[in-house]
Amino acid sequence: MCVTFLRNKEVTVRKLTRCAWCNEEIYPGEQAQSRAYRDRDGLRSDHLHPECDEAALEFANAEGMCVEFYPGEHERGSTDAV
Repeated sequence: MCVTFLRNKEVTVRKLTRCAWCNEEIYPGEQAQSRAYRDRDGLRSDHLHPECDEAALEFANAEGMCVEFYPGEHERGSTDAV
C-alpha cells in the first residue's frame, strides 16, 4: 500500500500504546516515532519504536515504498517476519 505521510516526528509517549510494526507495548516516557498519514482507507496515525521505524523504512525502500504490513508481523527492530 502506498501512503502519503502528513506528520512523522519523534515524541515521548504519554500513554501506553502499541507499536504498529512489532505490536509490542510502548510505555509512557519512552521515545517513539509518531506518524500521521493517508492511505487508501483514509487518514491514519500510529506509533513505532525508533528501531522499528528504521526497520519499516528499510523494508519499504527494499519493496519500492509501496508496502503493506500488519502489527506484529515483524520482530522488533527487524525486517524479519515472525
